[in-house]
Amino acid sequence: MHATFKTWTKVGLAALLLVAPEVRAFSLLGPFAEWQVVGLGYTINGDIGGPMELNEGFRWNVPVITYACDKSFIDYFGPPGVHAIDEAFSYFNDLGAVSSLSPDLDEYSTSTLRENFAAGALGLIDLKSSAMRLIIEELGLTDPIRATFTLRSRNTETIGNQTFTNYVTIMRNYDPVTLDASRYVNGTLFTYQIEEFRNPDHADALEVVSFGNSDFTAPVATGTGHSTLNGVASTSGSAGFFAAGRFRTGLTRDDVGGLRWLYHPNNVAIEGLLTNVTFGFGSRAGWIPLTAVTNQIGVTNTVILTGTNATNLIINVGPRGGRNKLRFQRVFFDSLIGSTFTPITNEYTDVTIGSNLTMVVQPLQRGILLPDFVFVAEDLGLVNNLLPVFSRRTDTSGWTDNDALNGFDEVDNSSGPGIIQPTVRISFSNQLPYFENIGSTSAFLDGFPGEDTAFYSGMWGSFDGSTNAPIIYPFNETLSLAELRRRILHGGR
Repeated sequence: MHATFKTWTKVGLAALLLVAPEVRAFSLLGPFAEWQVVGLGYTINGDIGGPMELNEGFRWNVPVITYACDKSFIDYFGPPGVHAIDEAFSYFNDLGAVSSLSPDLDEYSTSTLRENFAAGALGLIDLKSSAMRLIIEELGLTDPIRATFTLRSRNTETIGNQTFTNYVTIMRNYDPVTLDASRYVNGTLFTYQIEEFRNPDHADALEVVSFGNSDFTAPVATGTGHSTLNGVASTSGSAGFFAAGRFRTGLTRDDVGGLRWLYHPNNVAIEGLLTNVTFGFGSRAGWIPLTAVTNQIGVTNTVILTGTNATNLIINVGPRGGRNKLRFQRVFFDSLIGSTFTPITNEYTDVTIGSNLTMVVQPLQRGILLPDFVFVAEDLGLVNNLLPVFSRRTDTSGWTDNDALNGFDEVDNSSGPGIIQPTVRISFSNQLPYFENIGSTSAFLDGFPGEDTAFYSGMWGSFDGSTNAPIIYPFNETLSLAELRRRILHGGR
């Protein structure tokens, strides 16, 4: 049965979509496989997981996901910062049911990256856009540029007096229409070149623009957008950093295509319920409407559990499709006084497949004791004992791996498919701006490092494409735009 679900998932969903040129792609995120943690660069630059195969995606399997900004976030970013987080989630709430999207996703643009030159000159980093990158990662998508070509193995051998290094490169970037491995991201064709690095010792297959716009705007899942140096792709999305002055106006086709694949009701995987989910009717007033029951594989009839037959028949582990539509809801949360969070009970309908390929519809309730996403502002420490960390988020180590249930990878010890587990903690640095100086032991030759020779990190802000003045964080400081301009013109480079 496992092989049946694996085969049907790709073929069944692809049959619903039109065949189109491979001009866009997405990549899936999950816990590091054993082969990804040694010498291949997957754990470098703050990565929280590795790129997965198409049938090994991780996703949420509840329809309502809550989020909150804790006291530290509110104290630092104020009401405008909370509004920026609301805006970031609004793009995901506006997505609607993924099964209702057009086959080729033409209603979504390949370019949602814009630039506010005034904010860029001030070194302002858009909070909303940075949050979007971190949110989509915690929904199961990773940077498709970095995953277009990924090293699978790196081994050395000596023949005579000559030492050779052998590499095997695979592709983990998928076209959302054909579901085939793709060399394209948002219409730009990539190839790769392998480079060796010594600190730390690892190799990486670096993506190189082969044909197309060498300065195109990448998906939200990539982060800062895309830039090239001599044609070699360079992104900083893994660390959640976003380039000063740039901001997002929405999700791209690549992002939407990846979410459609993960959360489509025809993408069936064997998975269990979250531990805080139980059978329940409740008031029924808050129930999520039952959708996408049709087109399930091989179902002969339907059983709807009621109070008389549910006690012993509730199915915890079983084949389930994607939720089709996620709804993100902000709740109040004070992390310093946990009792101020009022537990929430969310009621929804679950569809799975029972014995004899019978579809089972069961009413469930989930007791939420903490928000699923919590946003924080804090000192995140240093990168390599040098520069402050801009942002940090919960890694994938706590995600539930259902590989054993689905029987996909008995040999190579890969992970997935699986379920994303709450709570996700997303932190933004409260140490911006900072100034970086490079000096030597000889002040006589180099002079004394100071503000006039320093690199200026920039600081958090909120802005858009209008003529409205940007908002500068921390919000509780009375830093005017004129003062910020004076600081930048006075020092830094």
